[in-house]
Amino acid sequence: MEGAFPAAQGNYEVMRRLAGVAEGSELQGKTALECNQEWLNAVSFSKGCYLGQELTARTMHTGAIRKRVMPVMLVEKEWEIPTSWTMAQQVQEGRDDMFAAEILKSLPQFSAASIGGLMAMMMGALENIDASSSLDADEAAEQTEEAAKREKVQKQAELLLEKMSGIERGDKIVDTQDDKTIGQVLSTPAPGTNVVLAQMRLDRVGLTTTKTPWKKTNKVRVGDTEYRYLPYTPIWWPIVDSETGKGRPPEPIKTEESPEEKVANEEA
Repeated sequence: MEGAFPAAQGNYEVMRRLAGVAEGSELQGKTALECNQEWLNAVSFSKGCYLGQELTARTMHTGAIRKRVMPVMLVEKEWEIPTSWTMAQQVQEGRDDMFAAEILKSLPQFSAASIGGLMAMMMGALENIDASSSLDADEAAEQTEEAAKREKVQKQAELLLEKMSGIERGDKIVDTQDDKTIGQVLSTPAPGTNVVLAQMRLDRVGLTTTKTPWKKTNKVRVGDTEYRYLPYTPIWWPIVDSETGKGRPPEPIKTEESPEEKVANEEA
């Protein structure tokens, strides 16, 4: 990952935003559940009192969560979309096989480090180094061609980051297919990254039931610029219930029955 992010800026802000964690003024005007505080052990439902407890408890036990803070990768409209999001679209459309559905659920899930690595590869920041001392003519030509491709990708990435430098906190994220606002930027991209922290409508990223599903070809407008948007869920998120927007409890781990338990179950 060396060289992928500018070290002078400090990596905390980079990793925090890639991990989808909002803090400070980014939380202002939003409920605790919209900011995923229950998944960060920042909210208690068994003790209190605290400011906003009644609304938080009522929403948790009887309501639904329509928006959440999450990371969103923005890319050029012409860029090739990584396989993770192609498979996610198949899951959401019900065209997946059992393997894809089990692994991906409805959106790709990444840690800060893994999304950083993927982003670095997409931007040509990582390269394959041949350790051999000598190359034949074909291998040398192949490496020269790969270097030229990588340089082209790096230039495209520089142009993308230059465009994204104009994104400001509070900018609306508008879906170009129906011109509706589906999110709002809470934190501008950390230096060297193309990921914004945003409050997004869950139905427009495919996490809750919708008539307008997310697709990898969908485009959004942020400011005056159009991008493709690739939302993902942080690794610390649970599975999101498609009806309520809340975290679903983990599935119980199936264990093999002991002979005694098997006999007892058969007798019952």
